[in-house]
Amino acid sequence: MSVASHSVYEEGGDFHIFANAVAEQLELPSFASTHEARVWIQKNHSCIEGITELDLSEKQLRTLPQELYYFVNLKSLDISGNQLISFPGELGLLRKMVRFKASGNFFHVLPATIRSWSELKEFDVSGNSLQALPPEIGELGKLEIFIVSHNRLKELPFSICALKRLEKIDIGGNPIQKVSKELRVFLAAIPT
Repeated sequence: MSVASHSVYEEGGDFHIFANAVAEQLELPSFASTHEARVWIQKNHSCIEGITELDLSEKQLRTLPQELYYFVNLKSLDISGNQLISFPGELGLLRKMVRFKASGNFFHVLPATIRSWSELKEFDVSGNSLQALPPEIGELGKLEIFIVSHNRLKELPFSICALKRLEKIDIGGNPIQKVSKELRVFLAAIPT
């Protein structure tokens, strides 16, 4: 680990990285300290509530700061290419999500709270370590693009058949062993 990245983690780690990514998106100068960033975020809820897209990809994040949940109008979130292990159930609080990208992390499980993303159209969790998909995936009725390739999935939940708007699904690179006949017919009708 470089000296620069080590000092960042001493000062607040993932929060500091997160806050500077927000500052960059708002075309603000970088925050010199974690304290300065926390004070700014607490005082500027109106700016944060106006953000609908947030790119936190390739930031070496190991956790997602709780302050992410202040972004109540977030429609697009990219957390791809980080070092995230757990998929926080609190992400379900971001109910306006339309596009969610989290490829290239280390997630093992998706929480049932994803069901609250009723507006979600694009969902990319490829290149993780997912071993199963929750049946709640079938409650994402507006989902059009679902990319779950290169995980550790051995089976797919039947609830995927409820995704009537699905235009593209990518399940390649998984050791899938079990697919029901009905699900096989459903998947055959969708481009991969």
